[in-house]
Amino acid sequence: MRQLLLLAATLLWQATITAQSTADSLLLKDYHPISIYHVPVTKVSRAAWPATDMHSHPYAQTAADIDKWVRTMDSAGIARTVILTYSTGTRFDSIVDRYSRYPGRFTFFCGFDYTGFGEPGWTEKAVAELNRCYKKGARGIGELGDKGEGELYSKPTPGRGIHIDNPALKPLLTRCADLKMPVVIHVAEDQWMYEPINAHNDGLMNAATWYVNMNVPGKLDHDQLIAGLDKAIAENPRVIFVACHCMNCCSNLDHLAALFDKHPNLYDVLRKIYQTNAEKILFGK
Repeated sequence: MRQLLLLAATLLWQATITAQSTADSLLLKDYHPISIYHVPVTKVSRAAWPATDMHSHPYAQTAADIDKWVRTMDSAGIARTVILTYSTGTRFDSIVDRYSRYPGRFTFFCGFDYTGFGEPGWTEKAVAELNRCYKKGARGIGELGDKGEGELYSKPTPGRGIHIDNPALKPLLTRCADLKMPVVIHVAEDQWMYEPINAHNDGLMNAATWYVNMNVPGKLDHDQLIAGLDKAIAENPRVIFVACHCMNCCSNLDHLAALFDKHPNLYDVLRKIYQTNAEKILFGK
């Protein structure tokens, strides 16, 4: 009996050591817990009312892909999808033509044309291209994107070194206000992406994936980018700005709330996008 008890104690000790060793060696990226809780679960597979997907891109490249996309929209109760093309010129035109087989199901946002920025006559050419894109079907601008080195999302010509509060963009933004074209813009990244990638970063996995390298001369940091957008919104009160991803201020919601309070023309999914008058606010309908 004593030997059996000794054997049982030894096996229990070995199991404990093995369990502890496994826990100590398991990497966070390999940890995928399966919940043991038996709680009510509600899976919403379809919108109760016709919904608008406010943030998508021209992912579908073929007619078959677009057909499949529309079927998915139908099954989920999505009445319309906003395609943020980033684009101007023939690139924008080709996207509109590709999706126009489904009238009313897609709304198109164009970019700004930075070709020849700083050269004589650039302003007139950029505004003319904006007008042309509007006539082609653009109903907003976006997605503009600045992670510190300038507005690099625009295609085919990125606005390297050009930030949204640059005075040279004022005529373009004024024309957006005239045409009632909202400006969708992504500035900065969440604060985690600027912090050291170490054991103390509480957004470690996202931070490692989207780490922002600040070792670039002249690159603006998180707070500088937010301040620049704050300035642009204040200087263009007739323009509707839609700041993607809560303006990447998730680590400081007090700051985000203060910006919402300060600017009635600043929007996000947290504020007014899904109000009943969103169509009128954003699309002038």
